[in-house]
Amino acid sequence: MIFSNTEFYYTQPKLISSNNVILTGEEANHIVKVMRHSVDDEIYITDGTGKVYKSVIKNITKNEIIAEVKKVYQQKNKLANLTFVIPILKSQDRFEFALEKSVELGITNFLIFSAKKSCKRGIKFERWERIIISAMKQSLHAYKPKIGFADNIRGAIPASSQIIIFEQNTKRSLQDYFGESNKTKLLQEGNTFFIFGPEGGLTKEEISSFNNAELITLNKNRLRSETAIVTAAALIANL
Repeated sequence: MIFSNTEFYYTQPKLISSNNVILTGEEANHIVKVMRHSVDDEIYITDGTGKVYKSVIKNITKNEIIAEVKKVYQQKNKLANLTFVIPILKSQDRFEFALEKSVELGITNFLIFSAKKSCKRGIKFERWERIIISAMKQSLHAYKPKIGFADNIRGAIPASSQIIIFEQNTKRSLQDYFGESNKTKLLQEGNTFFIFGPEGGLTKEEISSFNNAELITLNKNRLRSETAIVTAAALIANL
């Protein structure tokens, strides 16, 4: 089913049974106070595992909403084996913009790392979690993205993985790479990690630590890190 002109709401899988869905906290408050839903209204709820529950509100209390499940839809995640490896950026706003837009475009796996040229910032998983859930609902996706952090990305990426590093000083474009019979391999075979550099790029040592990586450029112009991340997400989403 193609969803449009609707809203997705999120609840944890443990709050869903075969017949009922429970929504609590800010989500329940948003449904009642902002969206003005009431008993007997039809709403769509996802648990972040690809399922969408067409439901009807049966009870509203101060702290929760109980909805009856009428039908369950299952979305496909064609990018499930792809991970965006994103550095901490100097600007928190630019970093969060890149994260949000990548989720809206369908990326569902993120590995955040501190590159040698990254600014040292705190890890804000709770804030990032709110951003990705909001972006998931906004774009009507039903897969809650997974997000992790690694100080050493070389050690965090399995050696058997396909690795693509976005590097300005190379001639091979992402479009060229996709045109070389790699589309099927990218979407169906094993895990692929797309590594982006921070402001100033990755160091030679960081790049050389991945001796099996493909070096790819996105544009003949030099892009900001967040622009490169969103551009890659848009190109990959349309494969």
